[in-house]
Amino acid sequence: MNSTTVAFTVALVLAAPLLLPWRMTHGVGLRVAKWLSRGADASTSANTSGHSLFFATTKHVRVSPVGHSFVFPVVYLGFNVGSSATDPFRSIFFAHNALALLSVWNKDLLVGSGSLRERVMAVLRDANTPLPLPIGRILLVTAPRVLGLPSFNPLNVYYCHDDSAAQPLRAIILEVNNTFGERHLYVLDGSNRWESPKKGFHSSYEVQRSFFVSPFNNRSGVYETHISDMTGNKTGVLLIIKEYAPASNELLTPDSKIEIEPHSKPSKHLIASVEGNGVPLTPATVLCLLYFHPLTIFLTMPRIMMEAWKIAYVKKLGVYQKPNPQHAPPLVPAASSIGASSNGAPVPPGKGRTIHQLPESSVDIFCKEIAFSHFTKLCKLAPLGTRLILHLRYLPRTLIISREGVISETSEPTPFPLIDESGANDSPDIMIHLSSPAFLTRLVLDAENTARAVSCAFVAGDWSAADANHIARFLQLCAGSLEKRRLQSQPDAHSGEPEDGEKVAGLGRSLFEWAFSSYLRFGGGVEMARFSSRHSEFPPFCAIQNTAGNDVFQKDVGQAITSMKPVSIVAEGSEWTLLRGVLELWAGEALFRSVTRFVVDPSLVGKRVLEVYSNADQNVNEAGDGIGKAWFEKLKAQNDTTRGWTLVGEFGDEVDILAKERYRYQVLKDCAGTV
Repeated sequence: MNSTTVAFTVALVLAAPLLLPWRMTHGVGLRVAKWLSRGADASTSANTSGHSLFFATTKHVRVSPVGHSFVFPVVYLGFNVGSSATDPFRSIFFAHNALALLSVWNKDLLVGSGSLRERVMAVLRDANTPLPLPIGRILLVTAPRVLGLPSFNPLNVYYCHDDSAAQPLRAIILEVNNTFGERHLYVLDGSNRWESPKKGFHSSYEVQRSFFVSPFNNRSGVYETHISDMTGNKTGVLLIIKEYAPASNELLTPDSKIEIEPHSKPSKHLIASVEGNGVPLTPATVLCLLYFHPLTIFLTMPRIMMEAWKIAYVKKLGVYQKPNPQHAPPLVPAASSIGASSNGAPVPPGKGRTIHQLPESSVDIFCKEIAFSHFTKLCKLAPLGTRLILHLRYLPRTLIISREGVISETSEPTPFPLIDESGANDSPDIMIHLSSPAFLTRLVLDAENTARAVSCAFVAGDWSAADANHIARFLQLCAGSLEKRRLQSQPDAHSGEPEDGEKVAGLGRSLFEWAFSSYLRFGGGVEMARFSSRHSEFPPFCAIQNTAGNDVFQKDVGQAITSMKPVSIVAEGSEWTLLRGVLELWAGEALFRSVTRFVVDPSLVGKRVLEVYSNADQNVNEAGDGIGKAWFEKLKAQNDTTRGWTLVGEFGDEVDILAKERYRYQVLKDCAGTV
């Protein structure tokens, strides 16, 4: 046998896992790994103190409104959290927070400081998980890094056992990652556990869905979660989405032209599972896994994108725009419970929370600082002692702004219950919650019509408050307290001239204004260019109906809001950053709209405000079919049920997107009329 033949044979053997069907290599790899670990001590199995490798598969079956299914291999590592891991091969084959063939890093898991075990215990405390005995062994099942390279990991599972001889399973933490880079936790414990598990599983749970994972599903419904018995070195999680409430347009495909009842709730909407068999983690099994699955860990994201393409362009299913993350408290009042589980036990919806959101862009950070300076100027016009408290829920961060500027800044999450001061009209504090950086960015970019920015951002759900009183007072603050003489006395109130020697850039300002007006005319598709010159004429801060007694007053609010232009404080040269922000906004929306059929197009919220919501009063229908007052009162009663725990206009995805927008518009109109 010559050297060429030997080289060809070696190359063929090495490439075999890539050339053969994955089902064949997956099965053969598992059998080889079991054979290689046959002499391993039992103490290294996953159900005691050692680490394990799992040869697993994930399967998704979409039941409605169109059928679709797929299955592909995944590789997981069973890591005993808090173990000393003093194995002699640790530095070469496996490491914790260090480079190796396979490694687990704390920065990929949960959030916060401290060890991984301390983070797990903090999650259980925040979820009010009952712990009659201290937590002992914690087993993490996660996708490891290969050669230190990060990859997309959809699910991490933390099995938390009691510190007793029997080591019963006390709680489970599901850490879910979406393709947008966000991270969410669901805690499964005795409060949402079934009395009798589903046949073939160790335990079963129900938890309210509150995280945006797939662009083809909203966040409504319940996760029916079933956990397999870990004995026998196996792992398994079965998730069933039920009680799903689709948007009306989601179920209308271009091909079939068949519209299903918009809020029918199928018993099963989607079924997802992960199943795998494990082997002890040894040098031989690590090499075996990397031979039979050299690229599996890195193929998870491409495989997900391929299936998404099939669903969008072959099955013609509509796409949901990524919503702002929900910020639920650990436990909410019983009145807001989603109901009862299959065994009759109440299901606490607050067992899920987002712990990592999309970071701010450089333009968002730039606009945020301008907006803070703008709010400082507004506080100077307000009565003495007025303070604006901003809860930036997406960071999280809380700021207190007064006439002296930002006087306090903390990094604590939004406190629950939300402070309700609806009866304290004489309080100097105005508390506003921002669910995304979009409001502050749009406030600066749309400086020629800040009334339009305030209206569109509120209707879209980017900002709100715990009660209508704070919304009305925030509008009053933005309007400069409606003291026209006082506004006219300010050098930048109506002239738009900069203060304190600040200079507005000529070319940058011109290009910025041209780009944003072009975006409104062409890019955004909102056809609102006629409102660019007359800056106050935007609903609800304009004359909606001549018969309404407060229309002129609302128009004055809009004029006053717009007269305080935040862009007037932008120094020379900085407007090039604003120009870049407009171009990024325009390009991003154009790209998504060209390749995506949205269930509800988020870029057209301004057009819906102009053409639909502002004219709703002309189509009042007392039957409560989604247009009339009865419909509004129904949503208001639902929103009031969770008062102090949710914001005004904050609903779950069981409420239709357009219904939520129309409700928020009506709230904003009512608040503008009471300023």
